[in-house]
This record gives sequence, structure tokens and C-alpha cells, in this order.
Amino acid sequence: MINLLAADDVKAMARRLRTALAADGTTISHSAALELTARQLGARDWNTLVGSLPDAARTDRRKPKPGDPVDAVPIIRIFDVDQAYAFYCDYLGFGRDWEHRFEDHRPMYAQVSRGDVRLHLSEHHGDGSPGIGVLLTTLDVRALHDELQSKDYPLNPAIESEERGLTLAVIDPFHNRLVFHQPVDQPARVDTVAAPWRHRLRVSCSPPVAFEIFTLRMGEWWGPGYNAHPEAYTGVRLEPRVGGAVVFTFDRYPDQSWGRVAAWDPPRVYAQDFWLAQDPDYPSRLTVTFTDDADGTVVDFEHGGWVPGNAAWRNKFAEWPIILRKYIRFADQPA
Repeated sequence: MINLLAADDVKAMARRLRTALAADGTTISHSAALELTARQLGARDWNTLVGSLPDAARTDRRKPKPGDPVDAVPIIRIFDVDQAYAFYCDYLGFGRDWEHRFEDHRPMYAQVSRGDVRLHLSEHHGDGSPGIGVLLTTLDVRALHDELQSKDYPLNPAIESEERGLTLAVIDPFHNRLVFHQPVDQPARVDTVAAPWRHRLRVSCSPPVAFEIFTLRMGEWWGPGYNAHPEAYTGVRLEPRVGGAVVFTFDRYPDQSWGRVAAWDPPRVYAQDFWLAQDPDYPSRLTVTFTDDADGTVVDFEHGGWVPGNAAWRNKFAEWPIILRKYIRFADQPA
């Protein structure tokens, strides 16, 4: 049996084992799941199992070779910008990354993104005709369905169960079809098991400034605590785009990755997949919204996404008020 497996297959088995144990209240690390899976397959340990796999099976099938494409971005033809943004951003939850026109009143070309997925929206007639289909692999179709059902939209779709997995198909205003697909071997939905940490702050600066300070200037107020090397801390580097890295930087140690930008919509919303002091395989989620107020900006902070795989770490973050007070003090400094 082992000779029929590739390393990716065994890793998938380990992920399913880990998810099943987490659903029963037992949390183990990714490495522990690999070791248990290796022993189930009759090997002494993970390294022994990998060494027994054929060379072709041990090869990382996802590693690109020179000349291989490494990304694909569908170009979706649209006719009306407002309708497109209402569907893709307000309804489907994609963020606006950028848009371009050669001149005012000329056709628009824009990028929207959600998670690791990017879509290009184009009014240019040379970029194709409406009516295309786009398949989007999705972590949790049921969670997406719940999210869409909560919104005021006339044609909320139903989930279809197929041999290849769960699918959810939506049609945009221009007859393009987007199919969100959760593969059959992907872990089933795991509901949150603990409430988010929520804090409401008020700062005296405007939303654009409050957003910039919280994100691009995070390293100036975060301080040296809460990282691997406080004595060598030099700041935070945040890449301002969906999928961008969030890392601590140090003067004599490698960068420490502790997040990935999940939503970038200045000056309204910032979200981040968050794995500081957690297992990166089960990140939680920071979501920060900035609302204009007569005296400055209301900042709503939420740290959620607590599922069986990460809930054991939730109580480590009871000290958010200490960190957020540093942000308030910095943001309230005179310009």
C-alpha cells in the first residue's frame, strides 16, 4: 500500500486525522499527526515512512519547474462597474485591490480578491464575452453559504452535494457563473467553539490615519513584547495587499511570520489571518473596522475564528487591551 502513496497523500491523511481528533476535543500538532499516520501505515516514524516512498512519490508535486505557470487570474467581462462591485464586493465579500482606466469615462479594468483568489473585472470588449465559468476551490462551502444567506440578495444559491464534493454556484449580473467547490476529501465544516475577543476603541485621528497607523505603522506602537526575540525587535513589516505577509523583524534573527493579510480595504476594513502563539495550520482571524465619528474614529476590533483546532490558545489573548492601549496612545498623539 505504501508504494501506492505519495507524500502529499500521507499529509492529507494526517490532516484528516488531526481534524477528527480536534472535533472530539483532542488537539495535536501537525508533526504529531504525521507521526501517528506513519505508524498507522506500519512505519517506525515519519522520516522512515518518507524514506520508503518511491522517489517520484516523494517529489513535491506542487513545486513548479522552470517554465511552468505558477498562478492564474480569470478575466471576467462586465458591463457596469457599480453592479460588478455590488455583486463581487458587497455580496461575495471580495475586496477592491485596484482599478485602472486609460482616461476618464473609458472602460475600467480592476482587480478584486478574497483570501488567495484574485479576479480581474474588465469592461474592455477585447477581453472576452460574458457567460464564462470560474471554479473556485473553497475551504468551507457551508460557511460561505451562511454568509451569503445573511445578505439581502434576490438569488441566494443552494448547496449541491456531488460525487466530487460540495458546490455552490452563483451567477453575476453579466451571466458569468462562479462555482465555489469544497473537494470531497477536504475536512468537513468545523463550527466555532468560542466567542471572539471584541473591543471598541476611539481615537482622535481620521479613519485614513487610524487605518494607516494600525497597519503600515504597526511596528511603531506594537512594542517589543509578544514575539520570539523581544530584545532584538526592530518592528513589523506588513505587505499592504490581500495575501501579504505580516512579520516581526529583528536586528540579528530571521523574520518571524505571524500573519497574512486577509482583507485590505483602506480606510474601512483590515483583516488578518493570525497565528502568533498558535499553530499556523489553524490560524485565528483579526478583523478591524474603522468608522468616521464626530470626534475622530471608532475602531472595532475582533479576534475570532476559534475552532477546535485553535481554541486551546484563545485565553492567551486576554491581554489585547494592553496592546490596544498602546495603539490608542500612539494614534492620539498630536500630528
